[in-house]
Amino acid sequence: MVGEDVVLAIRVPRANRYQKPVFINSDVFGSTFRRNPEGDYSCTKPEVKAMIRDASEESPDERVFTRKPDFDQETIKSYRSRFLPALECNYREIS
Repeated sequence: MVGEDVVLAIRVPRANRYQKPVFINSDVFGSTFRRNPEGDYSCTKPEVKAMIRDASEESPDERVFTRKPDFDQETIKSYRSRFLPALECNYREIS
């Protein structure tokens, strides 16, 4: 209590990436909020789309190629000749 007034504190835990976006009503693009140190604020449509993308069970970085990608060999050769001297491992052995 503060003087004669009752103070009610509500703690809302941070949502993990699988629980986002957090929104009210049924309008995901119009009522999604994000928390920063100053408080909660409305999200833009690109921010909401990023949250939906990031909520996936599998991150794009975790995907494994099931076939050899079709990389342009000249581009790879140019990249290796430019950066190979600075690297400790020899990427020529990989291909």
